[in-house]
Amino acid sequence: MAFVRAHTSIPVPRLYEVLLDSCGRHYIVMEYIDACELTITWSSLSEDQQKGIISELGRYWNELRQIPATGPAVCAVDGGTVKDHQGREFGPFPSFQDFATLYGYFILRGKCDSSTEQILENFLAKEHRIVFTHCDLAPRNILVKDGRIASIIDWECAGWFPEYWEANQVEYSNGLEIPDFGDKFIKSILPGFENEQRLEYELSRHIFRG
Repeated sequence: MAFVRAHTSIPVPRLYEVLLDSCGRHYIVMEYIDACELTITWSSLSEDQQKGIISELGRYWNELRQIPATGPAVCAVDGGTVKDHQGREFGPFPSFQDFATLYGYFILRGKCDSSTEQILENFLAKEHRIVFTHCDLAPRNILVKDGRIASIIDWECAGWFPEYWEANQVEYSNGLEIPDFGDKFIKSILPGFENEQRLEYELSRHIFRG
């Protein structure tokens, strides 16, 4: 959160203290934000207010993705291990190709239809820009007051990821909280990653469903 506060105008809680207990678990003491989760308020907002929320997120995410990367590595803020929205830890990786290999995209070869196979090969051959990513932008992590964004929280999974990663994570971490939020966010702010989302779906299907 301190990193985001220092490099953007995104409203995040102030971090007061980091504590470590005898079992090695970390706890943080941070600013209380007097606002409600977007999950709770979305349905009560007018259409213009909903569009305003998406527009605010667009400005903030443009700032986030403009933070200069220190190199091609896929890693956390401190250069260490990263997490996805499901809490799986992996990395760090010196390059996108290393990330793609360990994340498992290559297992899709020979397991998909011809059009998906072509998407996969184009995807693996592409140079993906590495950008700073929240990685769990669900409505529960967006706090709203008076129809405006008061704070964005839960930066635990944030780090440097391929540019399509945020769109994939929004698609899956949104779940059923607000059925139309993910679509509006992706179409307005992170368009153009339909192929990457298709590969993420295929990967999840083969890994978790056999």
